[in-house]
Amino acid sequence: MIFFCASFNLTVLQSLKDSIMVTAGGAEVLPFLASCCVLPASVAFFVLYGKLVAHLPEKAVFYAAVTPLLAYYALFAAAIYPIAGSLHPLELMAQLAPSVPVGLHGLLKVVGNWTYSLFFCMAELWGAVVISVLFWSLANEVCTVDEAKAVYPFMAIGANIALVAAGCYIRLVNHTLSTTVAGDTQLLSLRVMIGTVMAMTAAMFGAKAFIDAKVLQPAVKSMDGARPAGSKKKKSKGSFGEGIAVLKKSPKIRNLALLVMSYGVGHRLFEFAWKGQLRLLYPTVQGYQSVLADVATYTGMLTLASMVVSRLVFQHAGWGVAASVTPAVMGVA
Repeated sequence: MIFFCASFNLTVLQSLKDSIMVTAGGAEVLPFLASCCVLPASVAFFVLYGKLVAHLPEKAVFYAAVTPLLAYYALFAAAIYPIAGSLHPLELMAQLAPSVPVGLHGLLKVVGNWTYSLFFCMAELWGAVVISVLFWSLANEVCTVDEAKAVYPFMAIGANIALVAAGCYIRLVNHTLSTTVAGDTQLLSLRVMIGTVMAMTAAMFGAKAFIDAKVLQPAVKSMDGARPAGSKKKKSKGSFGEGIAVLKKSPKIRNLALLVMSYGVGHRLFEFAWKGQLRLLYPTVQGYQSVLADVATYTGMLTLASMVVSRLVFQHAGWGVAASVTPAVMGVA
């Protein structure tokens, strides 16, 4: 339930942030957003997350980390987006443009559309915060190694079903509003999407509370009862520096980190190209958003099919062939 809802929200937020930012500033803003906004914000969050872990009870960390994101999404939809035009110093950026190298014009657009840039950054943090850190920390805490082998594949299937469902939902909302509401429905669409994110997050919180009460708390009590009196010890959390040390010592983890970095670089390179062309075809926010919804739907379907096919590839051709498919396709493209 938590992974499904988190993946659903991620798809909705990705379509919102890209449609709002790219239609306003163009795809040339994406590299500057990734390097100058998202990266520092991610580092700042991990520092904050370490402090939350150190000072809050374990079961409260999940809620404390997610709530600020929700608060900003609600504030953006309710108050910031309707007056964003008056908050953006676009005229000043236009005056500065002739004196700035052409390659930095994307950065001027990031600053000029600063409210959209901030929303883009906060939406990007959903994947890094809720899925990459909070959910997988919870999953690893709840599932044993043996259970993970059986449960994790079903989690991946659920996440891709959420991708398909979210894509269909986004297109349905935009189509319904465009056919039933007169005038510009862009703000209404944004509020419906953010409201959906809030509702799905409420379901996540309910599932998390159930896990805390029915799974983790009984497990902690049984472990405490098995310990000798006076030997209760709080589980220590590794620091950021300790994590880097493990990364240096373990070739497997280091190679996995390199794999993730390579994915990120490849994803960004193709993202800048095709999203820029997409803006030329669909210059409006809702039109752009609907196409991204279709992309999410077909991506989820293709991934589900690939999960079935990849098992056969692993068995008959090996891991190396399976891992080479994506780089080969990117090289041809």
